[in-house]
Amino acid sequence: MRRTDSEAYRHNLQDESRTIVAAFPDGLALTDCVAIAQARSTKLVSSRVAERIATLNRQAAFSAFLPQVQLSYDTLSLQPAARHRV
Repeated sequence: MRRTDSEAYRHNLQDESRTIVAAFPDGLALTDCVAIAQARSTKLVSSRVAERIATLNRQAAFSAFLPQVQLSYDTLSLQPAARHRV
């Protein structure tokens, strides 16, 4: 299974690379290469995911300290019922 996944990853990586290179028919400048490397960097992507998870954890921890408020109400009318004249 691991070998199959490894070969599939390599094949997908080659396909993605061909697609990216095809998007730049005039060639790649250094800034293009840097932008592509940053977008495809596993470490950068995992850092972004970890940052998002940390933000969600912080928000959840903060909300745990907020007081829980419940509100309910009833209405009561003290006016006598209107009488209808015939």
